[in-house]
Amino acid sequence: MKLSMLRKNRRGSSMIEFVLAGIPALFILISTVQMGLGMWEYHTLDSALQQAGRYIAVRGRGCTQNGNTCSVSIGTIAQQIATFAIALPPGGLNVTLTPPGGAATVCNPLNTCNANATIWPASPYNAPGMIFTITGTFTWSPIIGMVWPGTVQSTAFHSYTLGASTAQEIMF
Repeated sequence: MKLSMLRKNRRGSSMIEFVLAGIPALFILISTVQMGLGMWEYHTLDSALQQAGRYIAVRGRGCTQNGNTCSVSIGTIAQQIATFAIALPPGGLNVTLTPPGGAATVCNPLNTCNANATIWPASPYNAPGMIFTITGTFTWSPIIGMVWPGTVQSTAFHSYTLGASTAQEIMF
């Protein structure tokens, strides 16, 4: 008789245990997925800039001399970055192309430079051995901010700016 009384007194305790342990565990799981997505977007940004840098590095001054037509335009560079940045919408990606000694070209956002036919890097900054830089930023807004305790419920959640850059040497 005493055992059945103890069981009656424990009714509902599993539900309370789930609330105390299950909800935080679910929050940690969702947070882990969100951090994974953020790291994927950062890695995609970095990889896209590296690939675009390699693409430009082999299209220097040698592509503009002796009848060669392999030079690259700012629009082509923007399209290359967009092609490799599969996780990032081109409307949210900002890129700055900086030649070794010239003025930087800013594509803010990236898709504003798609129609730019200017050869980049321009002479005399496209000589072999010169180093150019590509810098990119992307604003990442994790959805987990929506359920964070104490946040105001709105469409604008806390966001983070992910940035990456590459410096490449022009090969020929």
